[in-house]
Amino acid sequence: LVAKATAEKTGEAVDIALRMPNGSQVKGHFLLDAPIACLVAKALESDWAQEALPWGIHLRMAYPRKVLKEGDVITKDFHRCTLSVQEEQAPEDEELLAASAAPSPEAKQREPEAMSSELPELNEEEAMARTQRAFEIQRYLRAGVSLEEAERKYAAGEVLPPTDESRRPEPAPPAAAVAPAPPRLERTRSEEEQRQFKVEMVVNFTGVDAAMAQVALEDQDWVVESAINS
Repeated sequence: LVAKATAEKTGEAVDIALRMPNGSQVKGHFLLDAPIACLVAKALESDWAQEALPWGIHLRMAYPRKVLKEGDVITKDFHRCTLSVQEEQAPEDEELLAASAAPSPEAKQREPEAMSSELPELNEEEAMARTQRAFEIQRYLRAGVSLEEAERKYAAGEVLPPTDESRRPEPAPPAAAVAPAPPRLERTRSEEEQRQFKVEMVVNFTGVDAAMAQVALEDQDWVVESAINS
């Protein structure tokens, strides 16, 4: 490329001098309409560049005052012009790492979509199993059993009997607050036992009485985790 741009003077060309940062000069004969890359290549072949090994260079024209860009070409205005070669400082290691680690705009746009598509679905059965395990182990710990022994007993299928607190009947509401009770649907014994078990779980976790535990469960559609956190 440099050989082509610095062809014999028989072609239409201009003379250009390059002043290096150390004060030395390199002169060349360059064809018109040749890319600025020819001048950059010429500067990088200089003794100064071979010794300094610059990260990069900029070419600056004094008049009109401007910095040459990659897309510029050599014109007649460059004839007998001296361009200043400025060394580009190498970035710090931290800047290089930050630049390489920074996500592209396209990646940033894809992030919300990726996150929304990767959200796991809630498995109610697994959540209930984890809650029941924690509940039973908590009961063992309150009874003075070590954590290791409690986990072993639960893994073996052993559970403590219901506490007196969970068996305590609901207190009667004040007379002024009595309202006509809605018709109660008949439930099978298995449903009643399951709800009683959930009441006991809330009582043991939160320390409230059975009446408050049942109210919280009814407000949360009998979801134990929601009732505990309410």
